Amino acid sequence: MQASAKFTKIAKNFNNSFDVTVPALDLLSYHEYNDQLLELERSFLLPPSTSGSKPFYLQPSNADVSTSTYLHVIYGPSPLDANKIDFLPRLRAALDIAKATQYEEDWNVVKRETFFVIDALESAACVLENHLIH
Repeated sequence: MQASAKFTKIAKNFNNSFDVTVPALDLLSYHEYNDQLLELERSFLLPPSTSGSKPFYLQPSNADVSTSTYLHVIYGPSPLDANKIDFLPRLRAALDIAKATQYEEDWNVVKRETFFVIDALESAACVLENHLIH
């Protein structure tokens, strides 16, 4: 909850703070703004270390699960149903599996996916806080 509130506050400040007050620096300001938005999007992708490992939803008990390799933390296709788009898809899938099975290992996966979401929000907040001009 704290990461979400922090990101919301910083995103509002970022949105309201863009101002080209020095005309000689306007191209640099636009360039910085664009770079920050690209970095913001990258902050919501899973770390590269998770892409090479076998996805959590390809366990023997879940053999019919979609093999989506979509690595966006916030929004994307559900790992459990390729025809469904979810908010926090990997976390939602991990919660659904953990609730259905009640195994401790599955709850550890929920903790890991929660960490990825919180880390993405914290990274995004850091990206939006760093300004060259202002």
